[in-house]
Amino acid sequence: IFFFKTVPHYGFLLCRGCVYKVVSSHTHHTQTLNNNLWFTQRVATCVNPLHIAQQPVAQSPRQTCSLKLIRLLRKNTYKSFLFSQRINALQHLYECVDDIDLFVGGAMEQDVYGSILGHTFQCIVAEQFYRTRISDRYFYDNGEMPHSFTSDQLKELKKASMARLICDNTDSVYYVQKKAFEVESTYNPKYRCDDYNAIPYVDLTAWKQPSIFD
Repeated sequence: IFFFKTVPHYGFLLCRGCVYKVVSSHTHHTQTLNNNLWFTQRVATCVNPLHIAQQPVAQSPRQTCSLKLIRLLRKNTYKSFLFSQRINALQHLYECVDDIDLFVGGAMEQDVYGSILGHTFQCIVAEQFYRTRISDRYFYDNGEMPHSFTSDQLKELKKASMARLICDNTDSVYYVQKKAFEVESTYNPKYRCDDYNAIPYVDLTAWKQPSIFD
């Protein structure tokens, strides 16, 4: 849709809808969870192997991530990251807080503002991404290798944005907010597509090489 304009009209409608429509608020309930019993099997596949392997429960990662440990499941003690209803559920399922499974405890935490994960899962995901990133020799901004991008090339790559992609490859879009994945607001106003200072483009001359005929 973006690069070849195979269906320009529908591509335009899709982009406009994604840019302007506010996403529905996230909940922890889906039709899959409510109406399909196989989902419980998927949860079991996450929990049971940890029991078999005797892996650390929820408390251990929280300690590693320098997060507050759960001592007693009391409603008013941990309301900053656990809803009262979820504390009741944990009290019903576990006799001791140190027995709470990582998957269960992490899934029951309140989401961090701006995220769909609680503090424990957010810490685990961030740490894993960091380790994966620095160990991937082909990650785009890892330098000091023969194939690494130059500083000028990296500078241009970091100018790339969904806003510029939409402006350049959809019909009849003349204005778009700089952060296209976020709705228009005081902090994220719309700009004209031809305002290259607000919505910069990638200058491919950074990849230009001397001609063999020069």
